[in-house]
Amino acid sequence: MLKGALRADNGRVAAAPQPASAIAATALLSDGTWLFASVDGTLYRAPSFTGPLTVLPSLPFRLDPVDPVGGLHSRGVHSRGALAVLDASLGAHAVAPDGSHRPLDLGRVLSVCFASATDAYAVSEPGVLRASHDGGRRFTVLRAPAGVPLSVWNADDDTFLRTTAGTFRLASGAFVPDASAPSPSAWLGVPRSIDQGLVDAAASLPVPLHPQRAAALPGGRIALVRDGALHIVDARTGRALSLDTLPGDDCTLRPAHRGLRAVCRHQAWATLVAARDADRPGWTILRDEARAEPAGAATFDDASAAWAVQAPCAQRPVIDPRDVCLYDDRGVAHELRLPSPATIAAVHRGVAIAIEASTPDRAPRAYLLREGAVTPLRLPDDLRAPVSAAWGRDGLSLVHATPSAALALSFASSVDPQPSWRRVAVPAGFTRSVFAADASVYFLGGDAQALAHSRHGSELSAPPSPVIGAASALRLDPSADSYCVGPWCRLGGALTIAPPPTPAALAIARPDAPPTVAPPRSPQRAVRCEHGAVTRAPEIDRGAAVSGHAVSWSLVGPTLSVTWSGETSQGAVARAVTVRPGARPSGRGVQGTRSPAGLIELCAPSGCDHLLALPSGYTELGLGRARPGGVEVQQRPGGFVARADDARDGVTLVTVVALDPAGVITARRTFALAAANDEAHLGSWSGRDGLWIDDRDGGARFLALDPADTGGEALVTVPGPDASTRACAASDAPGEMRRMERVAQVSGPGWFVEGGEWQTEEVIALGPTGACVRSITGGEARDEREASGGREEREPVRSFVLRATGEGTFEGRAWSGDRAIALRCRME
Repeated sequence: MLKGALRADNGRVAAAPQPASAIAATALLSDGTWLFASVDGTLYRAPSFTGPLTVLPSLPFRLDPVDPVGGLHSRGVHSRGALAVLDASLGAHAVAPDGSHRPLDLGRVLSVCFASATDAYAVSEPGVLRASHDGGRRFTVLRAPAGVPLSVWNADDDTFLRTTAGTFRLASGAFVPDASAPSPSAWLGVPRSIDQGLVDAAASLPVPLHPQRAAALPGGRIALVRDGALHIVDARTGRALSLDTLPGDDCTLRPAHRGLRAVCRHQAWATLVAARDADRPGWTILRDEARAEPAGAATFDDASAAWAVQAPCAQRPVIDPRDVCLYDDRGVAHELRLPSPATIAAVHRGVAIAIEASTPDRAPRAYLLREGAVTPLRLPDDLRAPVSAAWGRDGLSLVHATPSAALALSFASSVDPQPSWRRVAVPAGFTRSVFAADASVYFLGGDAQALAHSRHGSELSAPPSPVIGAASALRLDPSADSYCVGPWCRLGGALTIAPPPTPAALAIARPDAPPTVAPPRSPQRAVRCEHGAVTRAPEIDRGAAVSGHAVSWSLVGPTLSVTWSGETSQGAVARAVTVRPGARPSGRGVQGTRSPAGLIELCAPSGCDHLLALPSGYTELGLGRARPGGVEVQQRPGGFVARADDARDGVTLVTVVALDPAGVITARRTFALAAANDEAHLGSWSGRDGLWIDDRDGGARFLALDPADTGGEALVTVPGPDASTRACAASDAPGEMRRMERVAQVSGPGWFVEGGEWQTEEVIALGPTGACVRSITGGEARDEREASGGREEREPVRSFVLRATGEGTFEGRAWSGDRAIALRCRME
């Protein structure tokens, strides 16, 4: 199986060096060797699944990751006989054993695999199954046994097809139903204990380190909290040395002079601090909240038994945040009060340093705390928070910001009230830092190439590269923990700094890895409106508001009643409908329409039914399963169109139903997409209804609703809307996109909309030369009856309609209660 860049077989994990980026595709070749392709485009060969890797001539493009999050386990066999990969734009390529490659004519691909060196199967958008029997040179469309194709994969020496109707196994050249087939999902359930072993192996660490569950001990040992006990192990090999109890529950460990400190919970509520000698078992309680000694953040001395806690020495009715209890080397407590609130940053030889937390316009104040005395400490004038500190025998290191830099290093070899500070500049490419056990500091950026080290105020230097090949291929996660325990450091969730004689290079990549593909620009824009004349209008606070009117509904027995009220639409309908037991109605209007229309959802524990409501009656849409909030009805030229969003086995499903003005269904199709739901938009091209799909390169591709279009190719690809798209009063562009949003991108004086309650629709003209916005409509999707309070608590504006009048400008109306407000708006 695979997890990120890690390979494991029967519990045995491949030894370092590992691929520098996650493995995206694998293939078992006829001679028993393996091909692997990683996200950065590096190709590897190995004599077995967990064997040592050899870098081959690599791909000139990045690959689509199997698991973008990087936390799941997948099957290890993707193809047999030859390797199939998907590039970052979801184009498919065949890779030969010698590393040569060629594109496969499949369009945008959901899933592809080789069943043998000659037989390949693929599912491409919008859910089309194809097969090749000449090594992928020519593909023909296969009719799926049932349902919409979702994926193809290899497992247990067989090839499988998953559709919306079930799972099918390849037998004698045809896919047949197989109820006993393995899970269609690529993800495997792995016990927590095995997963932790994989994580530790991926980190190339001898022991399962944790920034608060492990601490270094003298003599090359590490103390670990594991399974409710204290384990002492060899720091280099992980060999168990001894076992001891812990003084409480939920303990965290801290290194200290000649031993160990534990901060634990006991008696279900109280915090205690305990000390343990490095060479003798047993704990001594230093402080206990149950003894009326207040809990607070504790900091321990590296060179003596002294330590400090951010709290008074004894319980008080009122605790001042400036109080600190400083314990000297003999264990005697000294209560001190700081001149201003500050945090203990370090303790060394019985002296503590406290630094103010946040002072953006000046250097924070700092103080030296000794037995019975608090004295100011001068910091560099341009030092700014946040500040981290390490104080060792060679001096004090501070990593901090400055007015002109996100990171800088200041070092003083001698610490007194007026120290002499040495400044070390940190280049802009470095974004984080971590102190090592010897008080030196590592600086890191977005990848392993941005790695530097400073020892006690020295200029930055590059440590030995942790990657064989391009260090830039090893990405570092900005949200992952970075920490050091004893001689080991773990940086950015991907990079291990190992002590000698462990090899420095723990990852391997191609020497010319391509850069990460930048995400496309967000199409979000802000539209600011000014109010004009206010006139009386029909009341809009009688239901869910949308583009100048409101929709309300009720269900009494089998009778469903819907009413439209407001300036832009009025009407009513009441008819008996088939209702599931326990069903409750909800609904919303149709954006932009000036004739009554609405979507009614009747949801019960057994499922949901969806109806198009018109004054003439109801049409059952038959949309089936959909994710919550994933059903919409929109207006189109010549009628309406409904869509239902779902996901199955990691594939986005969008079911589209077209209806004429009378509510009669004229077309239906379910699209299987590689795009997310919010990257698919209803629309048309030259009068044909369909879906517009956001491409990863910023384009928009059109897939027709017409069921005759079974080839699945994008009929048209044009530039898509982005942050620079402007308004246009008139356009003869052949394409139209109707994009639904649930964010308040349109605002005006006093407007306030609760998050997730706003619903807008942009009508965007699309053509070969670009896109422009024709109109924007919106409203508060919830029923006003669900709002708490009276009129004074209602949002000033509940609905609006805007029409483009020129380059970046709109005019229209907004409605609030029984008022209509003229609007003039501009894109920003």
